[in-house]
Amino acid sequence: MEERFTDKVRKTVLAAENLVSEAESLAERSNVLSAEEKAALPKFKGLWKEKEIRKYLDQLEEALKKPRVYRSRKILEEVGITSEYISSDVLESTEDIRKLGLKLQELNDIPNLLTILEDTKSISHWLNDDMETTADKVDGIVEAREAFRRLMELSNIDDKLKNVLTLEAFEDPSSIQHAEELDLRIASLIDYGIDCQTTEENLSLRHVL
Repeated sequence: MEERFTDKVRKTVLAAENLVSEAESLAERSNVLSAEEKAALPKFKGLWKEKEIRKYLDQLEEALKKPRVYRSRKILEEVGITSEYISSDVLESTEDIRKLGLKLQELNDIPNLLTILEDTKSISHWLNDDMETTADKVDGIVEAREAFRRLMELSNIDDKLKNVLTLEAFEDPSSIQHAEELDLRIASLIDYGIDCQTTEENLSLRHVL
C-alpha cells in the first residue's frame, strides 16, 4: 500500500517537473516577441490539472510555432466552429479564414444554424476539401439567410428531420421551399390526428409527403 502511494507521488512530481520545464522553455521563447504579439498569445483559463495544463501548453506552443494556424483557430472558435478536424495546411491561410469568419458572423442571429454547421462538422469537411468551394457555399447560405431563418422556425418538423433538411439546404438553398411545403403537409396530418414523429424508418418518406 505504502509502496504504491510512493510510486504515485513520484510519478506526479515527475509529471509536474516536466510541465514546469516545458512552460519555462515556452516562456523563454516568447521573450523575443513584441508586446503586441505577446498580448495575442493564449491565456490559461482552466483548472490547475495536468490535462488542462497540457492542453494549454500545446496551444501556447502552436501559437509560437505556427502563429497563423493559431490565429485561424481563434477566428473560427469566435463564431462557434471548432478546428480540431481541419488540416493545419488549410489553417495556414489566415486571411481566407478571416474572410470566412466574417461571413459566418452574419449567420449569428439565426437560431441553431451555426450549431448545426458545428455539430455536423460541415465547415471542417468543406475546408478540408477546398477553401474556395467552402467560401462559395457559405456565400450561398448568407444570401439565403432569410430562407434559412424560416427553415429554423418551422414548427411542425421535428429536430431530426430539420437537421436532415438543413444539410440538404446547405448544398442547395432552393430546397428550403420543399421543407416549407413539407411543414404544411405535416401540419395537416397532425390536424387529422396522425402521429408524424420522425424515425429512422420513416425519415426517407419525406419525399413522398
